Amino acid sequence: MVFVNDVFIENESVLGTINPNEIKNIKIEKESFNKNDVEYYGKILIETKSGYEPNLITLKALSKKYIKLNTNPVVFQIDENVISENYDTYLVDENFILKIVVESVKTSDENTEIHLVKLVTRTPENIKKANEIKIRGDGI
Repeated sequence: MVFVNDVFIENESVLGTINPNEIKNIKIEKESFNKNDVEYYGKILIETKSGYEPNLITLKALSKKYIKLNTNPVVFQIDENVISENYDTYLVDENFILKIVVESVKTSDENTEIHLVKLVTRTPENIKKANEIKIRGDGI
């Protein structure tokens, strides 16, 4: 299991969205431990740099906070990875989200419409893409 700044995080999903530039130290302990009557085998201890506190939020809470969706099914994608875990417990660091893009997609099955919620993280590559100027037009 994962500990971020000595706070126990039951779901290791957070590892994908903590800003690597804000990590001071990572330590792995292989000993088993008991937490809330559950036996865990090993710990990942992450210490962030002084002054940085991750703002951990579930995907479900993030969507409620920032976007209004109807009752259609929702699929989350973080950068290029589709998330297939429970959105009620999947944690992300809100500070590391660059932008949220919502697309409506029709499926081939019964023409059902789903919401594809893409979270773009603050990686150097994504920031560079976001700052590019795109000119569209007829080419006068």
